[in-house]
Amino acid sequence: MLAEVGGELVGQFAECLAGAPGSGDAGEVAQQQHLRVVPDEPVDLIDAGGAPVLKRALPLAAAALAVVLFVVLRRRRHR
Repeated sequence: MLAEVGGELVGQFAECLAGAPGSGDAGEVAQQQHLRVVPDEPVDLIDAGGAPVLKRALPLAAAALAVVLFVVLRRRRHR
């Protein structure tokens, strides 16, 4: 899960760097990058990490539901 979220963040960072102006001297580019501390839009961690969490949580939820159904049906049978 961490690797997938990290990959998503690296991809967003690479897109941000690709959009940075490449012309000008190194001091000018460094100053422009230094001034831009706050990104344009926040990183949506639910979007980046939601699918891996769901892949891990869904089987656990299904197993819990199966146990509850088993207990309920077993109690009904013994009455």
